[in-house]
Amino acid sequence: MKTYIILLVTVFSLFACHKENGQKEIQQDCYTPPTLEIYINKDSKVAQEFLLATGKVDSTSVSYINPKKEEISLKDHIHIIDQDIHIYIVDFSLYTGKKDTIVLKNKNNSHQITILGERISEGNGCAGPELYQVWIDGKSVDKKYFSGFHLRLPNEPLSQ
Repeated sequence: MKTYIILLVTVFSLFACHKENGQKEIQQDCYTPPTLEIYINKDSKVAQEFLLATGKVDSTSVSYINPKKEEISLKDHIHIIDQDIHIYIVDFSLYTGKKDTIVLKNKNNSHQITILGERISEGNGCAGPELYQVWIDGKSVDKKYFSGFHLRLPNEPLSQ
């Protein structure tokens, strides 16, 4: 019984402090991490670089090298969703407002992906990543293939 009384007094004290400060609502901090989501149509020629002969994703062979030259495995960040291979990269060295380059690696190839983007305010105190320009292996990517922090790789091979 003594425990319940102490608990009630504590709860009422917290609510009283909240009212005394004149706050009507507790503000939540929010932050959208610097994310780059890459989608590859699993029926495209490009997708074959990321798939095993069984049609499953070769997650053990896929990694990337970030702008800080750190190689990071994407084992838990590559999946097939509907008709796409989905690669999810969260890296705080991206979206600097300057050209940031990552090297996406698979078992046989590597592709240099350079992005120009920054974290922009969403108006509610949050900042979200926004792509402005993308280059894959030195070739500019048409704006129709990216928006926000989503990049859809073209169906044609990336390197010749």
